[in-house]
Amino acid sequence: MTKNPAVPDDRPGEPDEGELLREALEGVAPLRKRDLQIELNTLLSAVAPDDLEQRMERLRQFAMSNKLRVAAADITGVISLMVVSDYLTDIAETVTERG
Repeated sequence: MTKNPAVPDDRPGEPDEGELLREALEGVAPLRKRDLQIELNTLLSAVAPDDLEQRMERLRQFAMSNKLRVAAADITGVISLMVVSDYLTDIAETVTERG
């Protein structure tokens, strides 16, 4: 992003963009496998067993929201790259086991 030369760089009392992102994502931590299973069971419990379309939609939403949690933790430096792959594996296994 290009800075406007007419706007001063230092804005007293205002956090920078990185700090704002960290604050917004504070407390958003990826879930481990057992917690993922519980969350997915809760999501699918509200769907009729024969409603395949709705089940698939819930599985997609579950996977996307949990991948976003992992991405947020990665971007903010809460977890290392090696741990990112562990979380993504947990998400994939949970979806394929329950799907």
